[in-house]
Amino acid sequence: MDQPSLFPPAVRPGDPGTSHRAAGHNRVTLRQRVEDVLRLHPGGVTDWEATQLLGLAERRKPSVAKRRQELGAVDTGRRRPSPDGLMCVVWAIENRPAGTERNEVRVLEPCHPPVAPAGHT
Repeated sequence: MDQPSLFPPAVRPGDPGTSHRAAGHNRVTLRQRVEDVLRLHPGGVTDWEATQLLGLAERRKPSVAKRRQELGAVDTGRRRPSPDGLMCVVWAIENRPAGTERNEVRVLEPCHPPVAPAGHT
């Protein structure tokens, strides 16, 4: 009997072979790395911060966000600026031992200073 997968499929049956090979190689690895970042920063991180902390290119942020979503990270209610100055959700994994309301959290400072929109000084 086949056991259902805990995570949604990374590729569809009709996707090219390169997609199937890539999905098998780095999806679990990236998920583990994103989980490690979230656990090392219990106060939470934005997707931009997680991408930077992982040393990944900016174009990989959607992949980091997808892995964060799969891990069940929750919105902390806080926001921090992205590199372009837009406010981003700070995500965290809830680590609540039985019988406690909340764990101590450490707030991570923004990775990037806000950037003024073009034409503003």
